[in-house]
Amino acid sequence: MKYPDFMPDLASMTPEEQVDWNAELGPDEVNVLDADVLLEGLVQSRRERAQQAAFEFARVDQFRRHREDCTAGRTDTSGLFGRALRAELAAALCIPENAAEALLVRSRTLIDDLPETLWRLGVGRFSERHASIIADLTAGLTPEQVRQFEEQVLEYAETLTVGLFTRKAEQIKELVQAADMEQRHTEARSNREVWVEPGGNGMGWLTAYLPNTQIVAIDNRLTAAARSLQGEGEDRTLRQLRADAFADILTDPGAIIPADESGTESGLRIPTVHRGIRAEVSLVVPALSVMGQGGDPGDAGRRYPYRCGDGA
Repeated sequence: MKYPDFMPDLASMTPEEQVDWNAELGPDEVNVLDADVLLEGLVQSRRERAQQAAFEFARVDQFRRHREDCTAGRTDTSGLFGRALRAELAAALCIPENAAEALLVRSRTLIDDLPETLWRLGVGRFSERHASIIADLTAGLTPEQVRQFEEQVLEYAETLTVGLFTRKAEQIKELVQAADMEQRHTEARSNREVWVEPGGNGMGWLTAYLPNTQIVAIDNRLTAAARSLQGEGEDRTLRQLRADAFADILTDPGAIIPADESGTESGLRIPTVHRGIRAEVSLVVPALSVMGQGGDPGDAGRRYPYRCGDGA
């Protein structure tokens, strides 16, 4: 679709020039700019951003290779070169160092292992986020598995949104790695853990990395406990009840939860005492605040690991 003759190349204009141009449009000219023309312009802009992203990936990898050749970085085993490279890129682009590290890894992966993905990104067939997902998911794959993964995943990158594509790409990776799935699960299971992430307004997140079977069992258990608490006079939502049941089970040594599904009619109505844990919390107050010479607030600290309670 062609743009009207009076419409300039907006990509080459500064933001100030675009504002002035929009202000000068007359009513007849605005009508010519129908939805189809504007939509085509948006599609073209998206395609150009994808092309620019491919160019930047190539430039980042060229930068890495140049630094390696000039500083003998290829033979560095101390990790100092990698840290210096990451810090230099982060400072130049004004991004966090972990983002710079991810950019370096993705660029190298796309150049060395995923040339077809980089080419399709360069012609604007999908977005930078699609390409980044493909590059990130190749971690842990053998060269042959990378080839198979790329062949199968590219057709979906051009038709699926980022969310749907992420799930599809993860499924494809699992199928590509099916032969060593048991070994990978055993290795991943050894990394199981629980960690805390403080949030705002006195709230936070408690996250557990566990086998899927246990995660599903815990989730079902919380839902059963929450539903058993619903009834007349209860104004909490199911989500709030699940959260409260979770907190009560782990912090209240006298908490009762519904019994497991037993197949009997009254299975969920049989209470079971669950021994909880005792949370240990310490309040850390700056010394100057205690002395009255500062205004910094105290901080509620956490002690790890949590200790099993004995019901006392």
